[in-house]
Amino acid sequence: MSSTNVNEDNEIPQEIFDLSKDPLLYRRIVGSIAPSIYGCERVKEGIMYWLFGGVERVVGDVKKRGAINVLLVGEPSTAKTSLLASAATIAGAVLLDGRVTYSRLVREEGKNTYFCIDGLERSAYMKALNDFLHSLNYTNQKFLVSTCPKFGKWNPDLIPSENLDVFPSLLAYFDLIFVMRDVANKQSDDLLSEFVLQAHSRSETKENIIPINILRSYIAYARKINPILTSAARKKLGEYFVAVRAADYGIPITPRHLEGLIYLAEAHARIALRKEVTEEDAQAAVKIFNESMQQVCFDTATGKMDRDILDTGAAKSTPEKLKIAYAVVLELVKETGYIKTEVVYQELEKKGISRDEAEALIGMLYRDNKIYEPRPKYLKRV
Repeated sequence: MSSTNVNEDNEIPQEIFDLSKDPLLYRRIVGSIAPSIYGCERVKEGIMYWLFGGVERVVGDVKKRGAINVLLVGEPSTAKTSLLASAATIAGAVLLDGRVTYSRLVREEGKNTYFCIDGLERSAYMKALNDFLHSLNYTNQKFLVSTCPKFGKWNPDLIPSENLDVFPSLLAYFDLIFVMRDVANKQSDDLLSEFVLQAHSRSETKENIIPINILRSYIAYARKINPILTSAARKKLGEYFVAVRAADYGIPITPRHLEGLIYLAEAHARIALRKEVTEEDAQAAVKIFNESMQQVCFDTATGKMDRDILDTGAAKSTPEKLKIAYAVVLELVKETGYIKTEVVYQELEKKGISRDEAEALIGMLYRDNKIYEPRPKYLKRV
């Protein structure tokens, strides 16, 4: 590296110091992740937090991981594989897009801390990662993982457990979850086509993209800094946590998620080479966490965020609706002993339960052995 600039506490390589003072620092880092991929700014921002991470520390006899884990749920052709490949290159991560086993994760654990797994929808991959995260081998590994929606496309009318074929116990380990959808929109499609065409008509490097060797050095330097929460940052994170917990419907987040917020705030501070986590850092953490939660934890029935949708596979409103659905079935089968499934859906709609919700509830009653199908399109009480 070139000459150094000496501040009050330590020597910082000149190119790292200069980059840290760039007013567009965060935007430039985001733009340097998979620069050939148009858009996906929020996803790239999540990857940025994954790269820098929070502070690993020991509190009492408990080791706090500091690692930030990110899950990308992408429809086909949304560039999730390319994003993983770019992130793996920057981090020097193990890119597992072939055979993923528990033993391989344990083997790699001693050599690497960054892991990228492409294709979590494969049941063997899911089980291997789930077993590893629940084992004593999981210490400070950072996971960036991609998967596909259960039916190929993400259906916003369904709750995540119906869109995702992922263990709820595994989802609980991800601090940020992003849904990547391929939705037709003329304005964004025009911008996308222009971006792709321009990319194929020029060979020069964009000025704002940080060269990968400098970005790697910057991340390595930043990760040596262990910023401390200021009182203002603690207040901001605490107020957000208490406000969401005190919402008039359920308890959407837990202390574990508060720790994730702390890691995100620490990562934001590290990016600017700050030794303290400021209120600005806390606000940035709340913003991206909130946006992630809204994508995958929004209960359409209540109009509120509900982390239970991910952690247990069902919203807090589901048990009550399940009782309503079962009561409707019992009433309708009184005369003949069985009823057309379509009639049940119609009756539930009168009670304010949408068709998609009704289908999900009937599916739960099937799985709970409350009802069965005596013949196609009919149901009967067990």
